[in-house]
Amino acid sequence: MISDSSMSSPYHPPNFCPYTIAEGTITIHPQWKSYFYVHLPILQKFVFWGLVAYLQKNNPNVPGLTEKIFQEA
Repeated sequence: MISDSSMSSPYHPPNFCPYTIAEGTITIHPQWKSYFYVHLPILQKFVFWGLVAYLQKNNPNVPGLTEKIFQEA
């Protein structure tokens, strides 16, 4: 079990959501926004990894899928 004290940090105090959705807009909390910018490369790689895993699972007959998605500029 995780205690509440282990979850306290500048980015995760109690009831501290990274974003809110209201009236059709998404608002990112300023402290979370700075955290996302600092950790953007890690977050991008995580999202791309999930995308590739999904595409490979649902498109097994497509060879070289990662090379087709992530072409060098």
